[in-house]
Amino acid sequence: MTDPMAAVVGGIASAVVKTGAQIFGYGPKVCVSGHEHNSEKEAQACNDVETNRHQAAMQKEKMEAERIKAIEEQQIIKEKLRLEEKKLDLEAQKRKDELEAMREENRKQELQLEKEKLEAQKKKDEFETKRSKMCVIL
Repeated sequence: MTDPMAAVVGGIASAVVKTGAQIFGYGPKVCVSGHEHNSEKEAQACNDVETNRHQAAMQKEKMEAERIKAIEEQQIIKEKLRLEEKKLDLEAQKRKDELEAMREENRKQELQLEKEKLEAQKKKDEFETKRSKMCVIL
């Protein structure tokens, strides 16, 4: 992927700026940064250094943006995991409460059955007592 700004700077840096005297080969050579050089080669080398510096700065900015994006994505993932864990904890607590309610209902039913058994046994005992009294009388 080519950075459009780097292409513009690269295009500017590849051209050596010339004044009127320089066109005829006289005077100092000036690079795009405005520095005076003794030869066009030095000016071009300075332009190349400036282009490289700019490209390195652009690459650094790109890497920093990617790093920030990765950190943000990681934070989003952590938040999603935290919410999912909270949701699962709530579901587990709900299920636990439901099970406890079912156990309590079972305990109540067992107590009711025990009470009914005792009442039935009491009636049976009373009936047996009455029957034995009747048998004795007869």
